[in-house]
Amino acid sequence: VDLAKEQKKKYVDTLRSILPTISLPPLQNHPDGVFVEDTAVAIGKVAVINRIGHTSRQGEVDDMKVTLQQLFGLEVTDMRNDYDNDATCDGGDVMYPGGDFLFVGESDRTNKGGIQVLRDTFEAKLGIQVVDVPNVTDEELHLKSIVTHLDSNTILAPTGPLGDDILKAMKASERGFEYIVRLPDLPSCNVVSVNGHILAPATQCQETRNILEKETTLRNLNLHYVDMSEFAKIDGALTCCSILLDI
Repeated sequence: VDLAKEQKKKYVDTLRSILPTISLPPLQNHPDGVFVEDTAVAIGKVAVINRIGHTSRQGEVDDMKVTLQQLFGLEVTDMRNDYDNDATCDGGDVMYPGGDFLFVGESDRTNKGGIQVLRDTFEAKLGIQVVDVPNVTDEELHLKSIVTHLDSNTILAPTGPLGDDILKAMKASERGFEYIVRLPDLPSCNVVSVNGHILAPATQCQETRNILEKETTLRNLNLHYVDMSEFAKIDGALTCCSILLDI
């Protein structure tokens, strides 16, 4: 536990060195509450409060709703209250590289009802097309366990059949993404991209490091390796522990 706390502090400190960062109080009855990404999806001044896919976690979202509404003044749609269905969504299944497309992965945690709520919200209010990405594996928890982005034109995906399948499901090239970077180390495909900086896992795979360092240098991005190995033991990744707001 002490090591996990130390790693989380370094993660937050790294974010604070890049942009204003707020830490919410711990939720004592929700040990998975550190994975705040799953509670909401926010783009600009519009947000959706999720019904998290695992029932034990659904109490985590109330504090996030209050924060997004009262502290930041976001226009909030609440998936739990505003829709009379069984819609579920984890933020870890939602990838927004910027631009015209919001990718949402179907999974054990995110269903078609949840995807429809995102579609009704972000397509109607912001004109962003919501892309339903079919589940390509039962071995990874979320879409962003497999794929994220370096910038608005560059997708980051693993080498091998899993990467091939997810890129095909996303139709990434057909949707205008000019560059697709492939990494041999799957966990390293989960990076946080914010304000010209990339937070990447502190991988031991030298080939992956070489690729990341080359590709970030080409794009004038600042690369930070962040060790979150304790969180990886419980399927946690870098993007899981924060929500980025463009406001």
